[in-house]
Amino acid sequence: PSKLGISGVSDGSTTTQFALVNRPGLFAAASVAACCVEPTSMMAFGGLALAQDRRSKGYPAFGPGDEAFWQPLSLARNAHRITTPLLLQLADNEYLLGVETFTALHDQGQPVEMHIFPDEYHLKWQPAHRLSVYKRNLDWFDYWLLGREDADPAKRAQYDRWGALRQSRQP
Repeated sequence: PSKLGISGVSDGSTTTQFALVNRPGLFAAASVAACCVEPTSMMAFGGLALAQDRRSKGYPAFGPGDEAFWQPLSLARNAHRITTPLLLQLADNEYLLGVETFTALHDQGQPVEMHIFPDEYHLKWQPAHRLSVYKRNLDWFDYWLLGREDADPAKRAQYDRWGALRQSRQP
């Protein structure tokens, strides 16, 4: 388990989220390129069209009384139990969907980092952004799963941030 990571994009991100909530501690690192299925994110930040689409698929209306629906899926509502370091690499037109998760994990002292890519959509289409996502994923998993750091001086700041996340990590 100390070497097990999980990642995903689109529905794979939702699968990753579900796994982190329902098997806390199983994964030593996680990364998603789209995120997150959360009550406020989906039903408010995502806009009326997204909320209507989700309600047509069985999601509850935004507001009180939706706890039972969200508890098995929401990273934000389970942030106190999520100790897996999580990397969010999000498109600028979707990043609001990740703010609730990021903030909840950050406020609980859990290791989380968010990168936002400009002029992107659900699936990153710009070659430079795709390459950046791939490289950062490799660095993230090498760091958290294998304890490795790339010797490239240009990456020093990222490892300093991740070291600070490791130090502040809540058990």
